Amino acid sequence: IRFKVGGITTSSTGDALLPTQRVSSILRELQDEQLDIIIDEQNITLKAASAKFRLTSEDPREFPPVPTFSEENYFRIPAPVFRQMIRRTSFATDTESSRYALRGLLLEFGEGTVTLAATDSRRLAVATAACEKEGSPVPPAKTTVVPTKAMSLLERSIDPQAEFVDIAVHDNDVMMRSGAGTVYSRLVEGRFPRYRDVIPRSGNVNVPLPVAPFFAA
Repeated sequence: IRFKVGGITTSSTGDALLPTQRVSSILRELQDEQLDIIIDEQNITLKAASAKFRLTSEDPREFPPVPTFSEENYFRIPAPVFRQMIRRTSFATDTESSRYALRGLLLEFGEGTVTLAATDSRRLAVATAACEKEGSPVPPAKTTVVPTKAMSLLERSIDPQAEFVDIAVHDNDVMMRSGAGTVYSRLVEGRFPRYRDVIPRSGNVNVPLPVAPFFAA
């Protein structure tokens, strides 16, 4: 994930590699509104109004390259809608199956629509919504299955003020951008079940249910 943070004042540019757990534990304890980060070749100093911390500096060149969203052709989906789609399908994935394709969410694009599907072979969740095109995106010929962790990461990082989620799909990876955050992920290898075969095309019985009482029951 690549995330852009605004409102930063800096006297220079460059890279730094921060020790995740140590910095996270420091941020959880600090009550100050502002934090200064001072970096040299050996140390990283975190300075707040009430405390000062010195950590060992790691070489940022050892960190793998993080792709940026520079696509001109991509699909665009309303952010609140896509967040809800992820929540309504990701629970049905199989996190322990040896059939690896079941550990992800199937992402399909139709003419003006996007569909997410997830299954653990015993239950199936499918959500469909409208989507737009920016440029001339072409869905890959092979099945697009995005890892559940990547989808959950995107769902948690969508800003409440964000309007859209932009998605660019390639043969082996996917880029998903919403507001200041961009999630890159490799696709899951393997075949996804033909889930449409088990969905009835028509039904003879329809039972309307009031949502709130049924949910409570």
